[in-house]
Amino acid sequence: MPRSLLSHLTLRAWLERWSREAIQQAEAIGLTVTDEMRATGWIGTAPASETDIARAETRLGRQLPPSLREFYAVTDGWPALTMDFGAVRPVGEIGWTRDLAPGLIEEWQEDAPRLHRSLLLNTGVDHLLLDPARTSEHGEWAAVGFTTWYPGAGEEQPSFRAEMEDQYATFLTFDGPDSQTHTEIAEQVDHAYRLLLAGDRTEEDVFEQAGRFNDARALVLAIQVRALTGGDPDHSDLMWRSRAVTGDAAVQNDLLPLLVVGALDPDAAQEHRMTSFSQSSPPEFASQARQLAVRFRFERGLTADFSRTPAWARTVEQARQLLKAGQDDEAFGVVLSGLGDWTPETGMHLAPLGLLWDKEFGPIMTAERRRRLLSTPRGPEPGPV
Repeated sequence: MPRSLLSHLTLRAWLERWSREAIQQAEAIGLTVTDEMRATGWIGTAPASETDIARAETRLGRQLPPSLREFYAVTDGWPALTMDFGAVRPVGEIGWTRDLAPGLIEEWQEDAPRLHRSLLLNTGVDHLLLDPARTSEHGEWAAVGFTTWYPGAGEEQPSFRAEMEDQYATFLTFDGPDSQTHTEIAEQVDHAYRLLLAGDRTEEDVFEQAGRFNDARALVLAIQVRALTGGDPDHSDLMWRSRAVTGDAAVQNDLLPLLVVGALDPDAAQEHRMTSFSQSSPPEFASQARQLAVRFRFERGLTADFSRTPAWARTVEQARQLLKAGQDDEAFGVVLSGLGDWTPETGMHLAPLGLLWDKEFGPIMTAERRRRLLSTPRGPEPGPV
């Protein structure tokens, strides 16, 4: 199950924070705020009683999953879902999609079995569903949305709480820029980053989760983790980022070449990304990407320059000589043994990515070697974020 970055908050404490922020942004999100809401700082309602919850379960013929039960024990509904999801219904008004929205099943015949068996929770024109056929070991039901702007089911979340956290992340991204939550998540990102520099991968998934909350540093680090674990280092998350990201030295000097090389790799058939990147990125960043592309084609690849850290540069040069002699394993061993001399250029720098995009080292950096690189302690101190 994906890591929750809000697990340090009780459900009540988190919803109270969301309430205060929603009241502050009421006009932007179309929330009608009553005098009582302003006085109490609470946009929810009184809790549903255990009798009310039990009555709903009897009516539905199923026990509700744990996080939904917990939610109703805190508030009997919620008025501030994002996009066009409307509100979470009171427990007495939830029901099966086949009963509450039969037209949705007719519209999406390919998803009809799932829609027919799922619980409909919200009031909006977009639909928030829980699927009891996809149950976790903890008894949670998978959550999924059917929206007016995306064909069919959207990204699945493992539980009702995870879906609500995703809704909250969307709210913060567009309407809650000054939330305390951003500070708390940035601290978690920094902690995970320092662990990963030390070769400890136990919290690397923090970056993907923090990216949902519009943490730009986390998005940059998540791209690097994907590249170092054999995934696709897609650059789309960087296309519209501010100069705080595109002006970062590590992004410009080490991540951008990786993205360009990946886009121009003839075996990957992803050259359309280069066009999209050039058109969608800030002008200076797009210009640098185009220059790299010209060099890549003219020189038939790019050569990484590690001279910023002399001791590490000497290690890399020693490894290059071994590569030229056809001693790939020995070359990689030298690289691993010298990683302690490498230091990140900024706090957005996770590893010497040049090893992945350099025309001599890149071909030997298999998925297994990339993971070993990520698991080996690197420079102890990051530069400024």
